[in-house]
Amino acid sequence: MSVSKRFSIYTRCPLPPDGRSIRLVVIPPRLKHNDRITCTLRVERLGLNPEYEALSYCWGDPKVTEEIIVNNYPLQITTNLASALRVLTMNGKGRKLWIDAICINQLDNEEKEHQVPLMREIYSKSVAAIIWLGDGDPITHDGMFFLQKAAEKFQTEESVGFEGVRRANHPLRLLLRPGSLDFVLTQRQLPRPTKNPIHYYRSSIEVLSRPWFRRVWIIQEVAVAKGAVVLCGEDIISWESLVNGVRLIEMLTVPTTSLYTYGDLQVPPHFFFNVLQSTREDIQNGRYLNLRDTLRRFQPFESSWPVDKIFALQGLLQHPEHLTIDYKSPVHRVYRDVAATIIQETSDMSLLLDCHIVTTGPAVPKLASWVPDWSANGQRMVAALTSVFARETFCATLGTNADFHFSSDRSVLRANGLAVDKIDKLGQKHPSWTHFQESYWPKGSLFPKRDPYGFIIETCDSMRDWRRLAYLDTPAAAARLYPTGETPHQVFWNTWLQPELISQHDWYRFDAWIRGHEWQFHVFDWFVRRMDRSHHWILVWSLFSAYLSCCGFLTIFYILTGQFGFDKPPSIPDPYPLKRTLGRTERGLLALLPDGSQVGDFVVLLRGVARPLILRSRGGHWRLIGSAYVHGIMYGGAFEAERCDIFSLV
Repeated sequence: MSVSKRFSIYTRCPLPPDGRSIRLVVIPPRLKHNDRITCTLRVERLGLNPEYEALSYCWGDPKVTEEIIVNNYPLQITTNLASALRVLTMNGKGRKLWIDAICINQLDNEEKEHQVPLMREIYSKSVAAIIWLGDGDPITHDGMFFLQKAAEKFQTEESVGFEGVRRANHPLRLLLRPGSLDFVLTQRQLPRPTKNPIHYYRSSIEVLSRPWFRRVWIIQEVAVAKGAVVLCGEDIISWESLVNGVRLIEMLTVPTTSLYTYGDLQVPPHFFFNVLQSTREDIQNGRYLNLRDTLRRFQPFESSWPVDKIFALQGLLQHPEHLTIDYKSPVHRVYRDVAATIIQETSDMSLLLDCHIVTTGPAVPKLASWVPDWSANGQRMVAALTSVFARETFCATLGTNADFHFSSDRSVLRANGLAVDKIDKLGQKHPSWTHFQESYWPKGSLFPKRDPYGFIIETCDSMRDWRRLAYLDTPAAAARLYPTGETPHQVFWNTWLQPELISQHDWYRFDAWIRGHEWQFHVFDWFVRRMDRSHHWILVWSLFSAYLSCCGFLTIFYILTGQFGFDKPPSIPDPYPLKRTLGRTERGLLALLPDGSQVGDFVVLLRGVARPLILRSRGGHWRLIGSAYVHGIMYGGAFEAERCDIFSLV
């Protein structure tokens, strides 16, 4: 469709300059399934509280479109939206809807800048938000059925204190059957032909894996709406029932572990749903979010345009007026202005801890090193996720207040701090899951590109190099004590595992975990150095299989004795764990350094930042590489406020 025709639709239905009006789509009922969708636009004032429903959906592929008729003019919309409109107008029912792709002229940036700030009010004043997950299929049909039954079981169990869930999860019962999923569906409830409960569970995972749950725009749409219903094809479930169904499934022990995998990130399949629901609970109770926490919490969500990772969250903020919607400025300038606003309004520079360098993947060009790249998906999402839920325990600058100011154009951040050390040695990079997928077994490939056993060899080589760097395998050097008075053994494990940040459980002991890690390393290292290349592969893999079997029997033993539970939350060893490597400084301190660090980079303590930062000098200015853990100075052991100087970050 030509641009002139699109503008004709909206020029014949203009928005008044009051800034409080919206367009609504009126869709008559369809007589036949294949009838072309026709609708009209109507201008309404939000202050008059018109009755309408608001559609929440994924746009889908913008290149795959279908033509509809709006105000007697053709308009191209995505096929996913067209499918939603067909389902919503079934059974001779018409609708009055707010739909962003139709109600806002998407080619008019000025109109978008006026309408986007109204979305919080648009969805909160709607009769209900209709959540469209996309066309259904037999798998999602079974998944929606299972979620509805789980919601009904949740209500029954809630009245009796979930006694049935505890019985279903008893370890002795789990030995006799694969998981406790049949607790949700009895044989009487199962449709014919009968399918395994595991099939229904996996089908529900398919529903929760729909792209809608990962899109950034839908967050405020579901968070502020008074009520919501979820449609997947012709199957429907209320949002409250979906919440209860997922809660019950989370309580049950399942026989398989299903995870989303994004780069280095692995999360449970209901992770995105739980973030949405917790946000909805906050907003419905009047607990709106501050700008920094909002950007960190929702960085794992996806958007088509980098600026939408910020603009789509305006409706969740305590002070939405502090965020200006501006589609004309380049992305790096929008991100820079938002970062500067956060620092100035909070008088806190801990935002710098959200900056991470990633050597692969797209990044926003011209972005200042002190500005977080909120557009990042995949690898940087690990840091985004863990940093939201972890509390800062370090105080490398002794809790001093930030001291900073910006250049006139906000391109340079001048901060007060102290250079305390310099990187002298760097260890070998520890291979990551992303490295395995790229170099050994690409996702979706039936066969590996390289021998997967090489990944174990690389891991052992890097671990051996780290131990040498920490003086663990050199008896003469091991006799030397660290500047803090600790042994090299204590320093190495405290630097790598950082027990201050690990969630403490009643079954967890740090010393025992260290022994387990060392034993595991020595077993694999013995395989690599003495067995792998000198014996036939049948013997090697037979011994390796025996080792895995022992691990399995130990796991069963721990479960039966109550020393391990399925519902234990995962530990967070480091809120900024992005592809780090071990290194030593010129003063002999052991450090866990961010990816991209080089020999000669400086360890700097900036006032108001709880962790040491790695900075690189560039012609009178400094570039931020990332945050570091430097053993011995994390609690102010090297900070002297009177010696601080100005660092100009670009």
